[in-house]
Amino acid sequence: MVIVGHLWKLHRDELASIPRERLAKLLSDDVLGEHASNHLRFCLASFDGDEEYLKAVWTKKAPGHKTWGDAYALMDAFAHVRTKDQAIVGDIIDIFDTEEQFGCKLKAMISLGKIGPVAGTRASATIRRVVYDSEPQIIAIRDRVLERLESDEDGWKIIMVL
Repeated sequence: MVIVGHLWKLHRDELASIPRERLAKLLSDDVLGEHASNHLRFCLASFDGDEEYLKAVWTKKAPGHKTWGDAYALMDAFAHVRTKDQAIVGDIIDIFDTEEQFGCKLKAMISLGKIGPVAGTRASATIRRVVYDSEPQIIAIRDRVLERLESDEDGWKIIMVL
């Protein structure tokens, strides 16, 4: 699963069709464990813009969403496809708002920031209510996410920095 995560975080924009075909072959070769296979499926679906598959897994109409790790990978995949589905965005806001573990909140908040202004004013209001001034890095992440949520979509260019 570490390799899948590494490929996703650092090289997602470099993965053209041939490397993606090789990655897809890993799924049929039974090389990866269940969670790594699920995460690779999510990555490949997001590369292909297959938001319907991601939604099916998120809503548990398709297999693959069992753990928090799966939820994190799905939230990142929804951010990658820049979902506009308000039900999914609402679910991510609810995770941010209700989960006790700050790690869950942080992943959800970052995903909302990646989704951007389409996440809406509810996302901004919830983040402002929940994340108070604590550690400098948390304040910086919160402020950057709010800046992204509350700005014009055209003002942002998504780039990959290695």
